[in-house]
Amino acid sequence: MAKNLDFQDFKGLNIFIGSNATGKSTVLYALSALLESGGLALSFESPFRGSLDTPVRLETEVTFSDNDVKCALEDVVIRQNAAEIPPDISQVYVRAATTDFTIWIRGAAPRNKNQGVVSLSKHFEASGKNVVDFIRGKLHDERTRDWDASELNVSATFERSLQSIITERTMYLPTSRHPQTTFIPGILTKPNPQSIGQWFHASMIEKRRDLKDYEDTLSAFLPHVKGTAFSIEGNALRWGLEEKGLRGMTPVNDWSSGTIHLGLLAASLSSMPAGSTIIAEEPELSLHPGAIRGLMGKIREQVETQKIQFFLSTHSPHVVEEIRPSEKSHSLWQFDRSPDGSASVHRCETEKEIEDAINSLH
Repeated sequence: MAKNLDFQDFKGLNIFIGSNATGKSTVLYALSALLESGGLALSFESPFRGSLDTPVRLETEVTFSDNDVKCALEDVVIRQNAAEIPPDISQVYVRAATTDFTIWIRGAAPRNKNQGVVSLSKHFEASGKNVVDFIRGKLHDERTRDWDASELNVSATFERSLQSIITERTMYLPTSRHPQTTFIPGILTKPNPQSIGQWFHASMIEKRRDLKDYEDTLSAFLPHVKGTAFSIEGNALRWGLEEKGLRGMTPVNDWSSGTIHLGLLAASLSSMPAGSTIIAEEPELSLHPGAIRGLMGKIREQVETQKIQFFLSTHSPHVVEEIRPSEKSHSLWQFDRSPDGSASVHRCETEKEIEDAINSLH
């Protein structure tokens, strides 16, 4: 049982290792619930059911850049169909958002099967206050003039916009990765494993760069792949890959397991914007060691150039071998379980600790 796991100072590339049932996937799912989902549904048998005496408590801190705040304020203007926010108010928001924000989910799971499912909401705070009160307090403290009611109302919409930024910049890839085979064309706010074909079809229509990046990334691992293709199937579209020497396309439902996993990982690398978070369970699934090393090289590149933060669980030494102890943006976390069933985690920080961690995977 993982009772109190505390992670301090996550890096750009965070890799979780450990034996089966030590809590790696549970932590990744918890991060997904905090960052991407609207909350958490608990049942009597869910991984987060807690004990009879101890409720579930998930919590993480997030930080925003000045550009994040400006994007959120632009979203406020769109949502409220309002005029531009005055510069003096915008600066108050930028200064206020330099604090650490906390996202938390707390509550108790059902005590028996007959109680069904309990839904726990996600909460968003700043300095121990709800975000609306925190921002309004900052506006009050730093006012250079009297704010009118419409300007104060910005803070409520601002909180929703900040949460939307976190959600839209987080992608969770569980081990059960199944891309859609057909879809109805439309515009999405973000890609996800189930709608990646729809996302790239919209990219093709809008001539966005991420489709070309996806095709280039995939072709680097699978040289026989020429690109993506779409065909009409009833009222929907079907998508797949164009391959050298073959007519037509190979639809998603005919892809090999390795192509599916590699295709979705390449999609996340190509479509998520700078500053995003990608959470992936066992990226090595069905992949050749050479492909794993190439994929990890691409991930390291994204950490450095795009400031994308990765959380990966793995049982593969080929993944862990790509950790660079000298890089301050890399960290390796070892999960263990004691004979009494309690789980623990510690960060491997020296060359020796990382070497021992790699050896434990052989």
